[in-house]
Amino acid sequence: MDGTTLLEHLEWAERYVTEGLIHIRRQKLLIAALEGTGKDTTQACRILDVLEKSQVDHMAARDRLAEEVRKAAVAMPPGHDFGT
Repeated sequence: MDGTTLLEHLEWAERYVTEGLIHIRRQKLLIAALEGTGKDTTQACRILDVLEKSQVDHMAARDRLAEEVRKAAVAMPPGHDFGT
């Protein structure tokens, strides 16, 4: 992968991580609201578990891409921000 493609992939990975954090926060708020009204949270907790596991995968992918970008930095134009 060339440097520009690596950077594009890293930018997408960063977006996925950010969006994942937002989804997890919303799901936790939903669970709290359900608990507050005494409703069953089983399904909401399962969804939260899936979101959190996906987040771990997204963060690992982002970190791998960031490392690839760092390794390719010699071939990159100066002034790029390599994220993370």
